[in-house]
Amino acid sequence: MRIAIRFSARALCGGNHGIDVARSADRYASLLREAVQRDFPEAEIEIAAQEGPSVEAIVTGAGDVEARGTERAVLDLAWVVKQCAPWSVPA
Repeated sequence: MRIAIRFSARALCGGNHGIDVARSADRYASLLREAVQRDFPEAEIEIAAQEGPSVEAIVTGAGDVEARGTERAVLDLAWVVKQCAPWSVPA
């Protein structure tokens, strides 16, 4: 199974001008990768920042039901990491 995750670095940091956007996005991606790997250890994971307002997860190499469930779980993990993990890096 392959999991591709895209997120907006700008949306991640919001209006907080005291955060280094690039370094914070890198840290968030690293923490998110760890969380996804814990739940899906056999998956190939690709995470990248993109322009846009949201987070998206695309799962390939699995049946429809498994792929949709995995996408939902990954989006939930992305939210938890954003809310609870220490991803922000001061500017």
